[in-house]
Amino acid sequence: MISTKLKGQKKELLCAHDLEADGYRVVFKSCTVKRGPMFVGLDFADLFDVVAVKGTTWKFVSCKHHGSGAIYEDIPLIEKFVAEHGNKAYQSFEMWIWNKACYRGRGKYKKWEQAHWEKRYFPCR
Repeated sequence: MISTKLKGQKKELLCAHDLEADGYRVVFKSCTVKRGPMFVGLDFADLFDVVAVKGTTWKFVSCKHHGSGAIYEDIPLIEKFVAEHGNKAYQSFEMWIWNKACYRGRGKYKKWEQAHWEKRYFPCR
C-alpha cells in the first residue's frame, strides 16, 4: 500500500511533467521539510502545489485525488485567493483532480476509463 504523502508527490510530479510538455517552465513545486520533530509540507500560499510560467502567463495548480474531501475544503479558499490576488491578464488558477483508471458504470454500460486529469478553472474577476 502506498502512503498518501508519496501518492501526492507522484501526482505533483506528473502534473509538472504535463505542464513542461505544454511548454511551461515549472518555477515552484511543493516540497517537504523537517521542522523540529516533524515534517511539514510547503505549498505556494498553502494552496498550490505547482507554479509554472510560459511567456508572461503564470499558472497556479492545486493537485488533488478524486474522492478526496480536500477538494471541497480548498475550493472556497482558492476562490478567496483569486478574488484578492488574481489578475486575469496573465494568471491562471486551476485545480487538477486525478481520476485513476478503472471501470465505470454498471452492467452492459460498464466501460474501462483511462486515468486522466479533470481540470477546474477559477476565473479572475
